[in-house]
Amino acid sequence: MLVAETDFHFISDLELSQRFVKLLEFDNVIIAVSGGSDSLALLYLVRLWHRQQVNRLGLRLRLLGVTIDHGLRVEAKHEVRQIREWTCSIGIEHRSITWYGDKPVSAVQDTARKTRYQLLKELVLRLPGRSVILTGHTRNDQAETVLMRLARGSGAKGLAGIAKCTRIYGYHVLRPLLDLSREELQDYLISIKVMWLNDPSNEVLAFERVRIRKKIYARKDLGLEDAALARTAQRMARTNFALEDIAVRLLREKAQQNPVLKRYGIFLWEYGTWELPDEIAIRVLRRIVYAIGGHADLPSLQKTENLLQYITKNHFRGATLAGCQCFSRKVGFTTHVLFFRERGRVAPPNIRFVQAPATAIWDRRFRITIKSMEEKEISVAALGSNLSVLKNKCDLRSITQFGIPANALMTLPGFYVNEELVAVPNLDWGLSSWQISSEFIMQNLFGRHQTE
Repeated sequence: MLVAETDFHFISDLELSQRFVKLLEFDNVIIAVSGGSDSLALLYLVRLWHRQQVNRLGLRLRLLGVTIDHGLRVEAKHEVRQIREWTCSIGIEHRSITWYGDKPVSAVQDTARKTRYQLLKELVLRLPGRSVILTGHTRNDQAETVLMRLARGSGAKGLAGIAKCTRIYGYHVLRPLLDLSREELQDYLISIKVMWLNDPSNEVLAFERVRIRKKIYARKDLGLEDAALARTAQRMARTNFALEDIAVRLLREKAQQNPVLKRYGIFLWEYGTWELPDEIAIRVLRRIVYAIGGHADLPSLQKTENLLQYITKNHFRGATLAGCQCFSRKVGFTTHVLFFRERGRVAPPNIRFVQAPATAIWDRRFRITIKSMEEKEISVAALGSNLSVLKNKCDLRSITQFGIPANALMTLPGFYVNEELVAVPNLDWGLSSWQISSEFIMQNLFGRHQTE
């Protein structure tokens, strides 16, 4: 049934308009609908907002309700059909996506959450125009997340909780109901005579979030109410933003002074300048390790803290973390800490080009661009031991003067035809008739990194 304007007493028209105003920046709005009260309330509120905007602006915006069938329960297929019926009944297109393959035996909820976002990413890539994902996270979810992260000893970034607006796997995710309680949303659904599904997994005490949810009355006795915890998350998010801003500004300054970063993906840091406030130094170090090591995620807070303690000791010689190798080396009269991609443990991937122009990201570190190519196929892989081929063919003195070891150069991208090395653009060597380039992705150092 359509929600009638006269039935709507939950929120004013102005607040409704402001709550979803960011959706006007996109062409497709994908609403993640599980059938629970939170996601159904989101679905109905977005539909009401959309109708309001169509009447006012003549808005052309595609709404798409999406349900993920995790294949973990027999009842799921029936629930998907029910959700489709509800969604289509209010004039919103619905699509279901099934998670095939082996299912986890541990960390089920966390794995399912990551899989949901991966499946949604695949959907986004198939849609024309700009897309945004909406999820129905509430103040209750925020409070539970803060407690879970507090139990793990998280810092300011973790205690900032769930972000209202973020990017996951490169696409936009908004949580427009994050400041509202689940009880408020359920009262709203009852007022418009809409029922919801109850997921039996919300009663399984093996899940950490469920155990925390069940202790709500004990938490209230201790003053750990959802509103207070959500307020803490909001303040920690503000603190985290300020600290990240300082760290990024410092990194930008150091990157501009770095003679080997943009071309070779190697970070030099003067040894004595690590005397920063620990909270800033840790953030800087996490970003360097992430950008140089080529891993998908930031290194853990605990391991980064350990590395920082090790680096600041006088007897520091070297260490590795998350695919990044670092050690101290004398460069002229100054001792530097060198950060470069670790070789051997996890080999950089191979990618192929069969036509030009083309662009691709290699090893999460370099942006490869081919404007023209004479061969039918070019592959890109780590230079590796082929570095020896270049000793008498190009001048490496410009980089070896910085004390860069051969292992660091071996992790640069090499271009191959029929397994024969033909170009290494980062070392200015190769066929001059080809228009190819390889540049370190600086944004990995400066970009926002989500914690969820």
